[in-house]
Amino acid sequence: MTDVRIAVHSAPVQQLFERAPDTVFFHLRDALGGIFGSHRREWLAQKQVEFGQRGGLQAGRLTSSTSEPAGFAGSRKFFYRVLPASKKRPEGGTLDDITGDAYTRSEIALGLEKGGPASASSTRYLALPIGVTLDSTGRPKSRWVTPSHYRKARATNDLVAFPARRGGPLILWQKKRGKAAARKTGAISRAGEQKTVYLPAYVLVRRVVRKARLKFYDTWDSMAADRDRRYKRAMDQMMRELS
Repeated sequence: MTDVRIAVHSAPVQQLFERAPDTVFFHLRDALGGIFGSHRREWLAQKQVEFGQRGGLQAGRLTSSTSEPAGFAGSRKFFYRVLPASKKRPEGGTLDDITGDAYTRSEIALGLEKGGPASASSTRYLALPIGVTLDSTGRPKSRWVTPSHYRKARATNDLVAFPARRGGPLILWQKKRGKAAARKTGAISRAGEQKTVYLPAYVLVRRVVRKARLKFYDTWDSMAADRDRRYKRAMDQMMRELS
């Protein structure tokens, strides 16, 4: 689980809270919401992976609900939460009631955060998109992100497996017919099949070494100054109101 959590509690703040609980509660709850909201915005701007694709990772908006947002359940989702919902201190409320956290249950997210080796868990090979399954920027097309996605996209979609050269890695090829297909980059033809060409679609590998690309913790660590600034501003506002 990727997890960032804050609970607001210190001796000086506790002393202020005993003097003016409603004022202190309001400003600390306000500051904590700003801290997590700021992290979410900066992290989404700095990350190096795509979010929001169908079946891919998604980052939920900041919420104050104790339960996960309706319609946003799933193992590939990030959740941001600051409690309580209101900045107004509830009856009997203490500083321990002010908490914030951001988390996910996604093993994929953990892999993207830490990087390192990865291998297929349920199949013999990992299928990495290449050639025709990539868009003009070099990213996998969402409708063809895996061979199963490719086959489901159209009933006539066909993949054939053979290496591009002797001793080379096994490749899944898109089978195409006609002269137009033959002009595609990376196309090859096979003896006895003059009107059929094969376009590289996926390379099959036993394992890959992933880079750490999610930057969830790196972004949090880099924003220590922002957290200090928001906390100091809250303290200054409290002191002005109590002076």
